[in-house]
Amino acid sequence: MLPTVLAACSFADRGLVSEPERLVTDRYGAHEQEHGVGYSEEGKPWVRSLYGAPVAVDLTFAGGGELDLGGRRLSSTPPGHSAGHLVLLEPTSGLLFSSDAVHWRMCPAADGSCALPPTRT
Repeated sequence: MLPTVLAACSFADRGLVSEPERLVTDRYGAHEQEHGVGYSEEGKPWVRSLYGAPVAVDLTFAGGGELDLGGRRLSSTPPGHSAGHLVLLEPTSGLLFSSDAVHWRMCPAADGSCALPPTRT
């Protein structure tokens, strides 16, 4: 559909983007065995319904990398709250592209209890 579009993500998230089931097993299930924190078996189908199809990744970023956009450059900064967090800066305009917010100690559930621990490792 869009033959000139490249799919890009951080190096650390490449597996999660190209194999989205790893969101359930590796990211959100990372602390299930040891700490009992994660989605229930009943909740996992909901996660699967949101993550979409696998994507072939054309380009990955690591902290400090740059991308030339033909007259503009995007520079990537080191990760934020997770190893795969991607922040891009276009220094000429000062535009900052950030993928999401920092979660501090946990990702809260609707009632305020801990739904998931932070994914930074």
